[in-house]
Amino acid sequence: MSELCSVPRVSERFAQSNALDEDIARLKYVSGKREEALRRLGIRTVGDLLLHIPHRYLDFTRSWSIEMAPIGTVCTSSLSRATAWP
Repeated sequence: MSELCSVPRVSERFAQSNALDEDIARLKYVSGKREEALRRLGIRTVGDLLLHIPHRYLDFTRSWSIEMAPIGTVCTSSLSRATAWP
């Protein structure tokens, strides 16, 4: 049966491909300031980008009022001014 199927094994195809060693500047939407930001994070290759795990995540989807914000956590709060300054 293996004689009928001439598709190379995954490891062989992966070994032939150097996509993970490609510079991030070759990616479609990475250029200019985005490339600089990625390089500051130490991301230089596609492999670095795929293996990058952020050390924190800031959630800006929920907004807390000041009195309801959990103590000791980073929160997003919206402020409004009820009266105009003189």
